Amino acid sequence: MSRGNDPVKSLSAKYPRVLVIKAMMEMMKENREIDEDSLERKIISFLKEKKNAS
Repeated sequence: MSRGNDPVKSLSAKYPRVLVIKAMMEMMKENREIDEDSLERKIISFLKEKKNAS
């Protein structure tokens, strides 16, 4: 995770903060690098899962 850029803050403008944090925590649990692109992909996958479950 780069220190100059805050992906949680920037993505919170597009998505609910709780969803952004949930995605970040899931990526940390998987020991994956957290950058804005990978975090947004994780958020989109959560949204697709929710849509398919409905």
